[in-house]
Amino acid sequence: MLTTAAGTSGEDESSSGQGDGGTGIEPWLLESEKPEGRELVALRAKVQELEAKLRKSRRRQSSARDAVREASDAVEMAAQSARRSAVATARALEACVFALAHDYVFISRIHSGIRAAVYLATARATEGPAPSGKTALKIVTGYGAVSVDRPPREVSMLLRLRAHPCIVSIDAWYPLLDQNAFAIAMPHIVHEDFDPASEPRKLVKYMWDTLQALAFCHAASVVVRDVKPSNILFDMARQRAVLIDFDCATHYDPSAPPRDLVGTRGFLAPEIIDDRLRLDGYGYPVDMYSAGLTFFALVFRVPPRRYSAMTHPDVFDTLEAAASTAKSRSSRAQLLELISGLVAASPAHRWTADAAIAHRYFDELRKRKTGTPAALRSPAPRSPASRLSSGRKGTRIRKRRRRRRSSVSARRRSSTALGITSSSQLTAVRQLF
Repeated sequence: MLTTAAGTSGEDESSSGQGDGGTGIEPWLLESEKPEGRELVALRAKVQELEAKLRKSRRRQSSARDAVREASDAVEMAAQSARRSAVATARALEACVFALAHDYVFISRIHSGIRAAVYLATARATEGPAPSGKTALKIVTGYGAVSVDRPPREVSMLLRLRAHPCIVSIDAWYPLLDQNAFAIAMPHIVHEDFDPASEPRKLVKYMWDTLQALAFCHAASVVVRDVKPSNILFDMARQRAVLIDFDCATHYDPSAPPRDLVGTRGFLAPEIIDDRLRLDGYGYPVDMYSAGLTFFALVFRVPPRRYSAMTHPDVFDTLEAAASTAKSRSSRAQLLELISGLVAASPAHRWTADAAIAHRYFDELRKRKTGTPAALRSPAPRSPASRLSSGRKGTRIRKRRRRRRSSVSARRRSSTALGITSSSQLTAVRQLF
């Protein structure tokens, strides 16, 4: 029995050793060596990879939800701040209107901004009959401390420039000390819209008056910095353009030029948009660039919603494409040349107001005004595009003249060699052939 048991035990051990191949490794560990086992391991690895991606995606979703929540909170806070600011501005304007109600009868609101509003009103009669003209009252709130002896910058600019007929005049200004605001009384101008294509004379007058106003401002050392279509009104009664709104204007000092970012998007000059160039300061050319874009928007009928999308490359490409189809020496070509000179990228190459006024595009208007012939005027500078084309044309003309002179000299040398010394002899020789 003992022998049998021992033999049985030995058989079991030998059979166990044969079952695992004599390696002593459990059978389930060898599943990975089989094809089915390798697929199972790959699937398990794929599942683990997907689970890791899922956890990462959930973390991203959580962070995205947090970012969206923070952004929505910021938007809500900004909206609440804007509503509070609007309510405060409305209350301040209401208080200003009540303060001015003793002197004016308010009719309607013409324009409203962030901190300012323009009202149509009529002056009350203190003594005698009531005034017949209407007044545009601009009320500016949130200005801070207002002093009677030291008027705000916009008021001082208007007082300095009101002598020009193409700049809005100021009738009076009122410091509203209790409301930290001030009001400006100006004549009401009825703006007239016109079509530049069907009314070219009005376009010429519009541009002429705008350039005259800018030339006057620059002569008075004032940079407007906010020239745009909404700040130029075409007076229907007097048929002239009037420059308004000098809240961004500043005094220009060459030793300390302005360096701040001021203006309206879409009408800013390149030297204001570029931070590096703006640190060097800017001057009068920024007004000329804005005026050129204003004329461009009027001529090419750019809608107001597209003003902010105007860029210098697009404007210059449009002008070049239009100039290529315009007839030379036509009023259209002269207009495009004038606008191209005003919107030059470099301030050094940009036309001044006086140079633009002297352009031949205004010859007819100048003749009607002064009767000065165009030949007596000094020629206006040409735009970079016209200088380039005229330079190439001049080169071709010079080459043609040199070839002509060389051919004439060759004929003269050949005639001299044949003994022909007079034109009659040369004619006789030609008749022989």
